[in-house]
Formats: sequence, C-alpha cells, structure tokens
Amino acid sequence: MRNKGQQMTGQPRIIKKYANRRLYDTKESRYITKDDIKRYVVTGVKFKVVHAQSGDELTRTVLMSIIFDEEIMGVPLFSDEALRSIIIFSGSPLRGSFSGFIEQMLPMLERFQPELSGEEGNKSRQKINEQYASLQGMLLGNAFSEFANRSIEMMMQANPAMAGMTGRKKDAPPEEKD
Repeated sequence: MRNKGQQMTGQPRIIKKYANRRLYDTKESRYITKDDIKRYVVTGVKFKVVHAQSGDELTRTVLMSIIFDEEIMGVPLFSDEALRSIIIFSGSPLRGSFSGFIEQMLPMLERFQPELSGEEGNKSRQKINEQYASLQGMLLGNAFSEFANRSIEMMMQANPAMAGMTGRKKDAPPEEKD
C-alpha cells in the first residue's frame, strides 16, 4: 500500500544497474537490493533504473524480475492459465486493449483494497462495480465485454467477498447485451 506522504511526484530517483547486477541508489549513495526496489514501489517512491554505462532504461526489466522472483518464491500471483493468456494476448491484435484494461483495473483495485473488508466494504464494492462497468463500456464492444464478464466471474470465484461488486449472485449467469 502506498504511503500518502510519499506520493509519486517530482523527479524520480535514479537507480544505476551495473554489469555485476548490483543496483546503486544515487540519492542514498548506497547499493540496494530488489527488495529495496519493491519497497519503493509499495511506498510510492518514484524511481527510474538505468544501465550504469549506457544509460539505457531498465526499469521494466527490474520490475519484471521482481515479479518473477515473487512467482518463484511465494504464492504465485498468476495461475498457469493466466500466464498462458498473457502470452496469447502479447501476440494478439487485442494487445493494446488488454494492456489498457489491466492498467485501468489494477490501480482501481489498489485504491479500494483497504476498503474491501469491514462495514464499508459493500459501498466500496459498489464503487468498484461502477468503475468496472464504465471501463467495460470503453473496451472493444462485445469481444471484450465477454472477457470482462469472465473476469468478474473469476474474481468472484477467487474472493467471494467480491461477489457483491457485480450486483448479481455468484452462480447467476452474466447478462446478455444486445
């Protein structure tokens, strides 16, 4: 969860990545680990990773490496089927729409995560449902609408507390659109 006091504003701190895979935080003048990078992400510290010699941007590579490490070390975030789908979408004409959909959904879920439990959970789930519905309308019509409906169903299966987001019962089929 991001700390409100360290919002991602201003100039990013520069992290240099050396050939020996070491990361150097130029603001703190010290070597850091991928765990430190993860902490920066969680607390909202804005940063950019660059190759120490060439200056090439490496931020995505380091972030992907952190996700990879998390997948190996802990409880996987992605199922085998989800990873297969990501691979399929990476070569699909729908790649941009898929990427845009994910980029819109993740911040929305992040914003409401602390509110999904407790008494305010129902109101938060309703807000998520409204935002999800507006996103769904922006997508590529029926082809992506089906994907979005299946996403809702999978989210409900993964977390029964999220079933209230859709305004329908867990076992009810998705509504057909004309």
